[in-house]
Amino acid sequence: AEVNLCFDQLIFKLSTSIYTSYKTHAASVLLDHPYRTALEQLLGTKLQFPKTRYDVILSQRHYQLLGRFVDLNGLIGQRINNLLRKNIDNAISRFLVKDLSSIVELDTQLNVIKLTHQLLSKNFTQLDDYEALFHEVNNSVSLVSYHSRIAFHIIS
Repeated sequence: AEVNLCFDQLIFKLSTSIYTSYKTHAASVLLDHPYRTALEQLLGTKLQFPKTRYDVILSQRHYQLLGRFVDLNGLIGQRINNLLRKNIDNAISRFLVKDLSSIVELDTQLNVIKLTHQLLSKNFTQLDDYEALFHEVNNSVSLVSYHSRIAFHIIS
């Protein structure tokens, strides 16, 4: 039982670390070029995203642990799907408590999350489609809902 708990904790920490790493990479890619140049001059070094150290872990499809085979990539992918949902929900919830002028911030956050999803999709084929994730979190896929959370906030 303790081994299962430790393994679940390992998967949780790994998926959080991988997601954070890819999200940082996506945010750095989307950084405004003049701002990036000014930041590089201020720091005195070129901003580069280091090569990811997760390549070996992400390639593990059949990992043997205590006599059973575990799909490490699949387990991490499930957690990352949940992290993507939470992140989209946090961005929308943050927009809902602010005024309409924060729509630019919402757009930027959603662009970073979308690029993060694109980068992660190269290693995790089982990730849900970004548009499906977004519409699910935004409540725009329900048959009884004729407007999304974002649209309702903009209208009201």
